[in-house]
Amino acid sequence: MSHFSYIKTQIKNLTYLEKALHQLNISYTKKSQINIGNSAELTSSTLVFTNLQNETEFGIRRVNEKYELTVDEQFWGYSSPIEIFTAKLMQAYAKETVLGESKKQGFQLIPESKTTNSSDTLVFERWKEN
Repeated sequence: MSHFSYIKTQIKNLTYLEKALHQLNISYTKKSQINIGNSAELTSSTLVFTNLQNETEFGIRRVNEKYELTVDEQFWGYSSPIEIFTAKLMQAYAKETVLGESKKQGFQLIPESKTTNSSDTLVFERWKEN
């Protein structure tokens, strides 16, 4: 029997979410409903991901002002746990949010560099006109 898990996130912006997924090379489709695991139950969704290893679906749906991950942990099927996927997604989303909101405020990104601990360092500049 399938059991849906709903993992709450702080994701609010679909555009930045889609950019984060693209950054992580995660393909998805847009659907209004998905079938998770072996269940005949359908649940609402905004973005749907298909695990090609076992052909199961999981999704992200909007609940009020935020998005949450909808998955059946029994049929996850990836080598890394859901928590690792969620952490990577949130990191990519945060980066895309910072990039997008900074650009809106007139800042320009100076080329990124990786630090010795593999973290990203973002440096922005904005010139003030006199």
